[in-house]
Amino acid sequence: MLGFLRRWKADLSGRGPAEAPTPTSWRMHAGFAHPDWGPLAGNALPDGWLKHLLGQVGTQFRLDRSRSFYLLSPFTARKASYQMQFLELTLGRLSRLLGVEGRGWHVVLIWRNPDEYWRYVSHFSGSMGGNVGMCIRAGLVHTVSYDRDVNMMQATLAHELVHDLLSDSELPLWLEEGIAQTFATSGLEGLAKGADRLRQLAAAGSLNDFWSGRGFAAEEERQKFCYSLAEILTRLLLDEKNFHSFLAKAKRADCGQEACRQAFGRSLGSFLGTFLGPGTWEPAVSKVHELWALLHESRWERAIELAEDEKDPLLRLGYAIALSETPRWREAVVEFAKLAPEYKSADVLVREFWLSLCTEEADCAEVLEQLEVLRHPSVNWLRASWLYARGYYQESLELYPPSGNRGFAAWKLGDRKTAEECANSQDLVSILLRVELYLADRETEHAAILLKKCQKEHPLDITTWQLSGQVAELRGLAEEARRAYRRCIEIFQETGRAWKPERDRVETARQRLQALGLGAARCDGEIGFDSGSNA
Repeated sequence: MLGFLRRWKADLSGRGPAEAPTPTSWRMHAGFAHPDWGPLAGNALPDGWLKHLLGQVGTQFRLDRSRSFYLLSPFTARKASYQMQFLELTLGRLSRLLGVEGRGWHVVLIWRNPDEYWRYVSHFSGSMGGNVGMCIRAGLVHTVSYDRDVNMMQATLAHELVHDLLSDSELPLWLEEGIAQTFATSGLEGLAKGADRLRQLAAAGSLNDFWSGRGFAAEEERQKFCYSLAEILTRLLLDEKNFHSFLAKAKRADCGQEACRQAFGRSLGSFLGTFLGPGTWEPAVSKVHELWALLHESRWERAIELAEDEKDPLLRLGYAIALSETPRWREAVVEFAKLAPEYKSADVLVREFWLSLCTEEADCAEVLEQLEVLRHPSVNWLRASWLYARGYYQESLELYPPSGNRGFAAWKLGDRKTAEECANSQDLVSILLRVELYLADRETEHAAILLKKCQKEHPLDITTWQLSGQVAELRGLAEEARRAYRRCIEIFQETGRAWKPERDRVETARQRLQALGLGAARCDGEIGFDSGSNA
């Protein structure tokens, strides 16, 4: 058995596990109370936490317990029982595959929809992305997803359960993701179809991103490359009889290279060569691997701590990315600006551009020029956004492609015809533009229907909640309006990031809350809004 997995043990005094924290030690975020576990996280049982959470989310949820799992879900008793059987079976298969044991219990939270899911996980991750499941490693380890097609949901749970089991390991990131991918998919058939493109990307240097872990958080094509290659390499190693020995010894610090030589008498590069063909595929060992694994796990504070005083450019890049996901995100703008050009990929520059746009402390012109050099396909759109934020609506109108963004610029100029022409898509901005058009015509019922859709699919969008408050006011629903305005301001306070048009929305929400009966002092005190903030 592998010794790196955490197992529950009684403490040295023989008193057994620590009790879960009391409700007074919890913090509110996006409508959920999250325990501040502190040193209790390593040996606390989840009973108290989950019972409190169940009481908070209401009667539409249930809490079930099996031999190895706690499951909080909106399922019927029958469906919950079926899912418990699946989880126990999956855990058993994983334990045999990996030669490991779990902690004795595992926690799975299933929310009703993406809205609830994202509100919950936003406490742990600033990156919304497009994921449908997550293994939370902060505090008590637990898996989170939401109810949808049963096969898709179970594939997600199987993937995330791997991360749960390996949560205390120091495995290389590629290996952990490779195991998760292998276990949640059925074979290499789909991967083989893209083999030529994978070889091209590897030859072009993407393999460095794969070994370091950076590529698992990169733009779409490089990210897919890393996940695919991780699965391929893991499957190749699984065919070897000493895989468990390799798994027990693989370390993040050298990408598993020494463990590979000891277990198989070959290098990792030679295994990759069987798929990629002749070439130099060996990992270059450095501290970078640990950093990018931490970033992948959303362990922002630990990543900052690791890289804060380092000079290596890749470590500085990781440091800046970690800062951008914390309340210290303003410092990230400065760090991004210091990076050497060769480390400013398109994804990094776009991140720097938006952070700069949110601060209004830095000019985005230089970032835009760098994106133009890289021939970024959205550079005109980004430039238009920059001009729009500065009030140059005509100039932004000329640069925006036909879209909701172009429609908003036209709307600001009083050009309703163009705005209507740009409001027919199903993206968020186009839908919000249609809401604005409905509001102009006092068609509040149509506007309310669209906003409910936006709230569900984009629960952290500031504009959605400000407009929801406005619509509720026009319909005479004062309390609903207050809730929407409060949510608008809470999102701003929780994320700390908003470009100027969104900050204008927040200020409007604050003013309307006052007008609805909350005095300025009470309003600011209740929601923590600093009207003098430049964030």
